[in-house]
Amino acid sequence: MRKGFFGGISHVEIPLGKQKRYNVKLVIQPTEEERAIILKYKLDELAAETEEKFSEEFLAEHEAHMRVTMGNISEEMFKKIVLDGIADMRKEKKQTLIGQYFDNPYTKNFDIRQDAHTYADKLEKEILPLIKNQIDYYRLDAVRGGKRTISL
Repeated sequence: MRKGFFGGISHVEIPLGKQKRYNVKLVIQPTEEERAIILKYKLDELAAETEEKFSEEFLAEHEAHMRVTMGNISEEMFKKIVLDGIADMRKEKKQTLIGQYFDNPYTKNFDIRQDAHTYADKLEKEILPLIKNQIDYYRLDAVRGGKRTISL
């Protein structure tokens, strides 16, 4: 288990039949002061990650399934009904809010071990520092009394 600013990151293999799943678990343990800052400034509502809601593999499988299901339909109708819907699905994004990382333990599942390790590194090197920097910024803002000085 690696220790970070808030807690630890661990990798757990969970067998599901013949396929293994890899979990990345994050436990964040903020102090009471940090909790107060998060709640006061609504930091838990900020998006930390944005990713595609549906993978290209899923969309391709969905299109193939719909072609089989709607076998006798013309290509023009298929385009209007299915392909336009798939284009809309391709635009959909999934956001992870800072507050979700505080749902102890925050868990994300992967099919590939390397993806789990890459995500754990992303948490440690990008996401956790982002959260820490936001908290530190507003901690300093509270000390300054909300006043900022900008010099050129």
